[in-house]
Amino acid sequence: MLENLHNDILQLEKNVSFDPNHVYYYNAQRSIELVLQLQNRHNDFNEQNVYDIFRESGITNIEKVTLNRSKGAGHIIAFVDTKNQHTYVYRQTFGLPTPESYMLFEKDIVEKYKTLDIASVDILASGSKPWFEWQIMEALPDENLKEVACTQAEYDNLSLQIWEIIAKQYSLPHEWWGRIFKDENNILRWYKKSHHDHLTAYLWYDLDVMGLSQIVDEASIALLKNYIAGSKTQQMFSDTKSYLIDNDLPEHNVRVNKDRTKITAIYDWENAVIFDPICELWSLPTRVSQYPKKEKLIEWFRSHLNKTNIWANVDVSSFDEKIAIYFLRTMLWKMPLAIKGNKLLARHVDLFEEALRDNKLTIKINEEAKKILTWNR
Repeated sequence: MLENLHNDILQLEKNVSFDPNHVYYYNAQRSIELVLQLQNRHNDFNEQNVYDIFRESGITNIEKVTLNRSKGAGHIIAFVDTKNQHTYVYRQTFGLPTPESYMLFEKDIVEKYKTLDIASVDILASGSKPWFEWQIMEALPDENLKEVACTQAEYDNLSLQIWEIIAKQYSLPHEWWGRIFKDENNILRWYKKSHHDHLTAYLWYDLDVMGLSQIVDEASIALLKNYIAGSKTQQMFSDTKSYLIDNDLPEHNVRVNKDRTKITAIYDWENAVIFDPICELWSLPTRVSQYPKKEKLIEWFRSHLNKTNIWANVDVSSFDEKIAIYFLRTMLWKMPLAIKGNKLLARHVDLFEEALRDNKLTIKINEEAKKILTWNR
């Protein structure tokens, strides 16, 4: 089945453009060949690139280069130690079919967030070559939340601080939607004209991959398409306003102090979009975490609706229905991505079923397909 599935997805993708500027989630809507290729991208990376870029940037006293071998993304991260005991972070797009522009304007996004007292990386230099883009950053202090063992109380406090960061994004309003780019005049722009345009971007492709996997049947795929893209959902979000959002706040993108009492920085901005901050309520709980945080985030959101001016223009009508749809849309890119990468877990399917229940959709999982797709994990 798995070999046939791979070939079926390849056949499907012959008619898919995979324009990174028009996708719903940047790291997800990629061809199956690229998803698999990126898992092993470090094996083909030449560390001499690091030395060359640093030399061009005036830093020649490198003592050691250490690759961070995280899987799946379209870039390389290296920690660069110098002989005078200074550590930099080097980041380079690698393994992608063509260079992509996000590294060249991440500093603009970081500066916008700093005006809201949201700390992030200090990008010292960035540039592009014909086949890649690169950044040199200061190494962040403190610790990665993913690697810090917290008590439940400590973790709840940090989770609420993450939502405070999300809430501050309501101070970054925009007019249009979707992925961000810089035009010929060096001005930040965006690609979509409506909430609906972005919510449904590559939805058909994601659902077609789900259908080919047989995890749900064809009737269920049609139901999901009509539910997400239908007029009822479109009307529900018709008055929703757009804002600049980070769109990628898993624990490995969050730094905390050694006392585990304060978030000191967030980082990694390639998934930033113009969209609805409420959607982050439901992307966060789908990530691997030390403790459940879904209820805490929603509780905090509700309790602060009327306590600060930051919420003055927030549309909270049909709140439960909206976050349920965002939850479902999140799982509708996570499931296909995991299927393409041969990394589907029972946890993915459980979350998908939870999203279906939250949306009151009666769809049955094909248990035999689930067993085959998750058999070796």
